Amino acid sequence: MQRAWASPGEVPENTGVGRQIAALRSFVAGSITGAELESVWFAGRRLAMAQGERVRQPFERMLDDVFFILEDEYCGDPALRGPEDLSDGAMQVRLESELDRLAALDGPP
Repeated sequence: MQRAWASPGEVPENTGVGRQIAALRSFVAGSITGAELESVWFAGRRLAMAQGERVRQPFERMLDDVFFILEDEYCGDPALRGPEDLSDGAMQVRLESELDRLAALDGPP
């Protein structure tokens, strides 16, 4: 039986959730584009669902918040991006805040 993770520090890197966290960190650091984040994040999400990975609250809610930013507020294709959609820069600011919230679950460094 797989346990449910309570914080990012508990998540193995080779899991779907681990890949989501790594992609989020890479995007905030400027190593990947928003479109790449979108692709990697959702691939990690599909893997996590297929493997039955679980996270506990409030970790789950924070991952859901990132999901809704990517799903509802961002369009990875600039040709399709509307004026109400987040730019990569605006999304980076939003996701940096989410990453800080996730990091706080691990406690002080």
